[in-house]
Amino acid sequence: MRYTVMLSGGFLCAVSRAEDAAAPPLPEALGISTNLIEVTVNLALVLAAIVVLAWLFKRAQGFGQPAAGLLRVTATLPLGPKERILVLQVGDEQIVVGASSAGLTTLHVLDTPLPETPATEEVQGNFRDKLIKSLRKAQA
Repeated sequence: MRYTVMLSGGFLCAVSRAEDAAAPPLPEALGISTNLIEVTVNLALVLAAIVVLAWLFKRAQGFGQPAAGLLRVTATLPLGPKERILVLQVGDEQIVVGASSAGLTTLHVLDTPLPETPATEEVQGNFRDKLIKSLRKAQA
């Protein structure tokens, strides 16, 4: 095995095998440079890490909230891009709250609770049925 030593200004700069120095560059795979492949793989790894961290963060938000079952939003009405009205169920009481970028404001405490809204599966099922009916009408 042969080694080549390069001297520059009396200092040892590099020691390498002669075979490495004479080795031809790797052939380009399908015309794509290895740098481009390396950058793409690194970008994919970073994006995958962001997705995993976002999922973990979303899952971890519910921890440490023992009263999460006692407080829930029963209805919401958007008023603008950052403003909405919420009906909060707190125990047996319902409170109407205004939410904006400035914060939350209690608007009213309801004497009689609002009726329960249909479950989301029912709403989605109704939407699906209506969509199918409208598509059939459009084809006829």
